[in-house]
Amino acid sequence: LRDGGGGQPRHIAAVALLALAAHPANKAEISATGGLHAFVVLLSTRSSPDHTKRVAATALHLLAYDHSENRDLLAAENAAPPLIALLRTSPSEASRLASVKALRQLSMDHANARSLVAAGVVGPLMQLFFSNSSAETLGEAS
Repeated sequence: LRDGGGGQPRHIAAVALLALAAHPANKAEISATGGLHAFVVLLSTRSSPDHTKRVAATALHLLAYDHSENRDLLAAENAAPPLIALLRTSPSEASRLASVKALRQLSMDHANARSLVAAGVVGPLMQLFFSNSSAETLGEAS
C-alpha cells in the first residue's frame, strides 16, 4: 500500500485496512504502522482510481472518528489538500461524500478547522451543499 502505484492489490489492501479501521481498538495500530500516511499518499497519487480514493477517504474518516491523536496526525500529514481535491474533482457523489465525512472529522479540532478554511474547503462544501444532485443525499450523510 505504501510503495506507490495503483492496481487491484493496492485497492484490496486498502479495503481490508478500511474494514479494520471500523474497529476502535485497531486505530492506533493502523496509525503506528504508517496507515494514515499511506492513505494520504493514496489520495494524493494521480494514478489512484476514484474508487480507491473513496476507500482511502472513508478509512481516514473512520481512523479520525473519536480519535483526536489521529486527527492531529492527519493534519501533520497534510491530509486536507487531497481530500479537498477529491471533493472538487471526483465524478462520483459517493467519493465526494466520503471526502466530506473525513473533512468533518478533521474539523472537530479547532486548529484543524482553521487550517481547513485556509486550505479552501468552504467553497467546495458550499458547492456541494447547493448542488441539486446532492441535496437529498446531504440529509442522509448527517
